[in-house]
Parts: sequence; C-alpha cells; structure tokens
Amino acid sequence: MKNHRISPEKLKELEPEIKNWKEQYSNGVILISLVDDPVDVIAKVPSLHHMKEANSLKNEFDANKQLVLSCVLYPENFASVLEEKDTLSSPLATELVNAAGLLQERIVKKL
Repeated sequence: MKNHRISPEKLKELEPEIKNWKEQYSNGVILISLVDDPVDVIAKVPSLHHMKEANSLKNEFDANKQLVLSCVLYPENFASVLEEKDTLSSPLATELVNAAGLLQERIVKKL
C-alpha cells in the first residue's frame, strides 16, 4: 500500500485550512493515524445527521464507508485511497464514532 501519512511539514502547511475547518464544524476536527497501515486522515467529527445517513444503509461495510467519506476532509481524494484498500473504512469509522462520543468504555469479563 502507498504511504498516505501526513508529514509534519504538510500538517504545518494545512494549519490555515484546519483553522477554517475548526470554525466550520462545531463538533470538532481530528487527525486519525492508523497503526497497521500508512494512513493519516483529517476528519470532521460526525454529527448525528452523518451517523443517521450512514446507518440507513443496509450493511455495516457500506455504512462505514459512507461515514468515512462524509467526514474525511484531507486527503481530498480519499475515495481513491479506499480503492487501494477498502477495509480501511472500518477502523476509521470506529474512531469517528468514538470521537463523536457515541461509544462507551467497556469492561468485559469472562464468567
């Protein structure tokens, strides 16, 4: 897979745009870095509207992809990154939902 990391220099270059995004999206803007794949994205935290729109799709894979594509702000061509490896949508969607505060910490014990 091609490297899709955001370098510190690129992040510095994007600062004015990130500032604008923060003003535009009241839920916040986050940077997600995947550990197992060389992928970084800047995304807006999903609103309830984004969550409902994604959840209206029939299967979880399509819902995750829809949520990710509706929230990723950078890289702009993220759909082409998903074409390289479509399974990236699942961990990214999990982080987006977590950032929205819809997941709770859990303790699971085997009985």
